Amino acid sequence: MTARSLQAIGRIPNPPAWLDRPLVTQVMAALDMRAARPGALFVGGCVRDALLARPRDTLDIDVATVHPPPEVQKRLRRAGVRTAATGIAHGTITALPPRDEPGSVEVTTLRRDVRTFGRGADVAFSEDWIADAERRDFTINALYAGPDLRVFGASDLGLRDLARGHVRFIGMAAHRIHEDYLRILRYFRMFAWFGGPTHDRVNLNAIAKALPGLRHVSGERLRAELLRLLAAEQPVPAVEAMAATGTLQRVVGDWSNPASPTARRRLRTLDRLVSLERLLGLEDSGRRLCAVVDTVPGAADASARLRLTRAETRRLRKAAAGGAPAKTCPQARRQVWEAGGRSRALDGLLLGAARTGAPTPDTVRRLARHMQTWDPPAFPLGGDDVIGLGVPPGPRRRALLRAVEAWWADGDFASGRDRCLEELQRRVR
Repeated sequence: MTARSLQAIGRIPNPPAWLDRPLVTQVMAALDMRAARPGALFVGGCVRDALLARPRDTLDIDVATVHPPPEVQKRLRRAGVRTAATGIAHGTITALPPRDEPGSVEVTTLRRDVRTFGRGADVAFSEDWIADAERRDFTINALYAGPDLRVFGASDLGLRDLARGHVRFIGMAAHRIHEDYLRILRYFRMFAWFGGPTHDRVNLNAIAKALPGLRHVSGERLRAELLRLLAAEQPVPAVEAMAATGTLQRVVGDWSNPASPTARRRLRTLDRLVSLERLLGLEDSGRRLCAVVDTVPGAADASARLRLTRAETRRLRKAAAGGAPAKTCPQARRQVWEAGGRSRALDGLLLGAARTGAPTPDTVRRLARHMQTWDPPAFPLGGDDVIGLGVPPGPRRRALLRAVEAWWADGDFASGRDRCLEELQRRVR
């Protein structure tokens, strides 16, 4: 195949912070930039984010190169860069930073697909930049850049789509999805982060027809994509489109068309939650998942489908069990104590307020700050106190302590040891 070159289509307006990272400089110097044709270019998310002047610093950088994997390893080791063969069969070598520094650089040899099969592909390495660009998922991800900030592409379509907020599959949407069914979730994630006000109907129709293919995607990959989608500044339009196409039902289970009363209620809850989180600076994609899955049976189903961790499953089930949000500082303290920590209590406050529309955002902000700063006191009694009163061994000892502890909490944790001991003695008698 003839090695074709990209065309220069623009410039990154301001140097991103990651460009001066020592590891990035070392990698690009080792893979060299030849005058006639580049040996390596930055590609994908780091270029896209730099063009949008995203305020966050990108930790993981992707680089495309004409060098085959063994040559990449040889050049990087010669430059003193540690490497890991994280995906050598598909041409990927990861350049590792010094142990006290964050952020890696993933270097992938230019490729073309020989055969694709739903979640994988047989690839052939090449020096053809156009073939590499054409095998990527979306036009906004097929953008390349050099250290001199020049931007390259097979055409300027990706640059124009990025400016318009148009998430477009490269080539035919149906073909690209059948190559890798995870692209269904990636489409909605890209739309949540970079999309404009409307979807391309061609994309949604292709997704709806390809949904059975999601059975080939692992729960762990679905979980990762969904949580990254929910972390967007405003994920509700993407979630609504997922529901409309049937994708959300495939991914988490207990969902229906967004026109149904249950779906409208959940979308309204998610929208309120996002607003409250932004107001408080407490954005949390896991909590947003709790707004999407709001029943105990649904939490069990979603946990199995997404292969959630035990901690994530407990959080989802606890949130689904519900409860009224705190409306006063004493109630906020009680909920921190009952929840066993601030994070779960904050889940209850924010999700409860998002579901009911009360209390007001200003009150939620005040209560959330109180939850974050209040330290629950230690209950002043223990098992020895019950034994000292002559209570025989058995479940009654624990029941007495729990009853007095609940009485102590009902009094807003104000009673000291002496008063708690008096209450214990009264209950023993």
